[in-house]
Amino acid sequence: MGKEELLRALLSGGSNDDGPKAVTGQERERVFEEMQHLDLKPGDKVCWISEEYRDAMFPAVGEVAEVFRVFPIVTKAHVGGNHDTDENDFSILTKKDGTYYEYAFDSRRFKLVE
Repeated sequence: MGKEELLRALLSGGSNDDGPKAVTGQERERVFEEMQHLDLKPGDKVCWISEEYRDAMFPAVGEVAEVFRVFPIVTKAHVGGNHDTDENDFSILTKKDGTYYEYAFDSRRFKLVE
């Protein structure tokens, strides 16, 4: 099972698609192996893995974006929400109406584009 299929299965509640459940054993090990941060550097090109992992309006699905900055991973306190586990480790710079905006993302939601 590839990264995209694994992530889709986890978002749908597991491989049996029967709702949320604890992940144990080999499936947990596989998730850990698949869900590693990308080794990014400024200038790398990235896009969302899939629609299911998109958590922002920008960039659009299928749109290639360029990495602006890379930061150390900082884990936030977990209070139960889906985005509590996000570990934003890179940013993308965009410009709108003459103003620059920098948005931070978790590279585990992205794939490198050649």
